Formats: sequence, C-alpha cells, structure tokens
Amino acid sequence: MLLCSSFTPNEPDSVRLVRPVEVPSYSVLPPGTRLIFHSPASADSVRQPDAVINPKTKLWERICPDLTVGSGDRVVRWKDWRLGTENAKHWAKGSDELPEGAAVS
Repeated sequence: MLLCSSFTPNEPDSVRLVRPVEVPSYSVLPPGTRLIFHSPASADSVRQPDAVINPKTKLWERICPDLTVGSGDRVVRWKDWRLGTENAKHWAKGSDELPEGAAVS
C-alpha cells in the first residue's frame, strides 16, 4: 500500500499537492516491515493489529478521515496515535512540503 499526504490551498485555481509518506530507507527498514499505531501516552503502548478484519466493516473508510500529518514532528497520526515500527525507533512522516494537519490517504 502506498500512503500519500495531500493538501489543497484555499486559493482560486489552486492545485492539490500530493506527496508520498516518508519512511526510513530500505537499508534501515526492510520492505514488508509492519507499521503500527503507538499510544499518545507512551510509545511502548501500541494497538496490536487485528488477526482478521471482516471486509464488511469498511475499516479504511472509518480510519481515513482522522489520518493526518502531525504538528511539530510531522509523524503520520490517527487521532493522537503515531504510526511507526513496532519498536518505536522509526516513524512514518509527512513531506515537509505540506502543512501540518494535511490529510493522509
């Protein structure tokens, strides 16, 4: 899956700016590494992924509206939960070209 962050300025004739979410290079983070959401209270507290997701739940449609680029550290967030590796050493980040709060999808 490819996650991108996007932003449309509130100007007439503006063009939507879309950039891929940045993750560490393959030398640091091998392809297929699972990213999970970490609690806002502690990076050690994580939300473990469900073993099986019922396709009728339309999970992506429920999560997507609250997925944004965080303020300050630019880490991708769902509500206040940060998206990163299981050991919390590496984080998925939004592009510097987009403002904080840009949508991620």
